[in-house]
Amino acid sequence: MDEFNPNQNPQQPEQEIPSVSQPNPIPSTPQAPTEPQINVQPPVYNVQPPVNPQINQPGPHSSSNGLAIAGLVCGILSLAFCWGWYLGIPLAICGIVFGVLGMKKAEPNKRGMAIAGLVCGIVGLALCIVIIACVAAWISSLSYGSNYYYDYFSTM
Repeated sequence: MDEFNPNQNPQQPEQEIPSVSQPNPIPSTPQAPTEPQINVQPPVYNVQPPVNPQINQPGPHSSSNGLAIAGLVCGILSLAFCWGWYLGIPLAICGIVFGVLGMKKAEPNKRGMAIAGLVCGIVGLALCIVIIACVAAWISSLSYGSNYYYDYFSTM
């Protein structure tokens, strides 16, 4: 009778265990049959927005009236600076001039900003004149006005 070996299966004959120096006859990872590699890249689309040649070309209705805008800005600033004659009066005059020139240049239905600049310039000029007149009257009353205490004590 043969010796009993616990690693041996009784129905199979004993197999030789490979040593470390021998190459491993069993591959470490199973190799599946390889299919031919197809290098598929995603399609490249040349997507550009449609070009409309009329967008970048100025048309007769898309032009703005720069003189009307300048008149409106100067007129509004003349209202804001009407307390200072050195800023209010020149800005009001510029607002009036640019407003009139903007009205002449604009189409009949697009004169709104020019009229607003003209009105703001006229109102700003009027406020400047009124404020200057009030300040001048106040200054003249200080220098030539009657003094109650002086008149009272001088008559005694």
